[in-house]
Amino acid sequence: MNIVIASYLSESAHSICTLDAEHDLQAALKSIVDFYVAPQQGLFTKDCLKDRALNYGDGCFTTMYGESDTIFLFEEHFQRLARDCQKLSINVCLETVKQWLLLGLSIMITKYHTAYAVKVVVSRGVGGRGYELPQHPSTSVVVSIFESNAIDSRKVQNDDYHYSVKRANMSLSSQPLLAGIKHLNRLEQVLAKRELMQYECDDLILCDQKGLIIEATAANIFYQKDGVWFTPEIINCGVRGVMRNAILTFFENEGLSYEIKQSPFTELLNADTIFLCNAIKFIIPVSIISVNHKTYRFDISHASTLAGSLYDWVSMQQSVRLEE
Repeated sequence: MNIVIASYLSESAHSICTLDAEHDLQAALKSIVDFYVAPQQGLFTKDCLKDRALNYGDGCFTTMYGESDTIFLFEEHFQRLARDCQKLSINVCLETVKQWLLLGLSIMITKYHTAYAVKVVVSRGVGGRGYELPQHPSTSVVVSIFESNAIDSRKVQNDDYHYSVKRANMSLSSQPLLAGIKHLNRLEQVLAKRELMQYECDDLILCDQKGLIIEATAANIFYQKDGVWFTPEIINCGVRGVMRNAILTFFENEGLSYEIKQSPFTELLNADTIFLCNAIKFIIPVSIISVNHKTYRFDISHASTLAGSLYDWVSMQQSVRLEE
């Protein structure tokens, strides 16, 4: 297994690379400097052009949020990676990846990095021509670290807060074998973002071919009706997001009523409160849904309060601190 940790942070001068992650880990723990790659050096070889992630989307990924020395939902992200790799029959030692990542972040993250995003891509690796699985694949892991906007649940409480959505014209295709997985084939999301550019709204709600709510372009969705929270079932398409799972756990801990169900788009129009969620933005309250030139407005106070409580819970109980 090879690992590349590429930093796009303004205060980080080096990236990290190893072609034999498990063998080199102990050496890296003693002297990570030996694995530095200077900015002017290439991180990838010509052979990497044959990687199955590039050619077939054969892999999975996760993106986590961090603030200073704290990474939110770190273990949950790796648990999801483990489940997705198992479903795709990708053999990877994620414990080794975790140690490399924590080691890399500990020397890349500085006091200047108040907020950042960490994307971990796992590929089956370099393979021969054709779709057949290579007999002896060498798994590839690419980590990218970007600057991000800090989570601020207080901005939702401003009187001028506005977040509008509408239903996408496109629908998600059905493939139960891939449902729930954060796999590398994101073409449907690319098409959804392209459609979003045509409208004056902030996001689109994606439904399946039966008209059932699934998700937004890059977020899961929750809505509340008569004191009960609902979120769509992910059976035939869509992603079971890490933040979605964290919110469900939070609901259980707080004794809040919720239900996972199949819901037509029309149920959203009758909801009391709606919010989107993902691991980078946490909770995004929806204030408006536009349908056929008609505007439906929603109370954001419940989602706003939930956003603050969830952030506090995740930061205190569901996070990992980097060691200096």
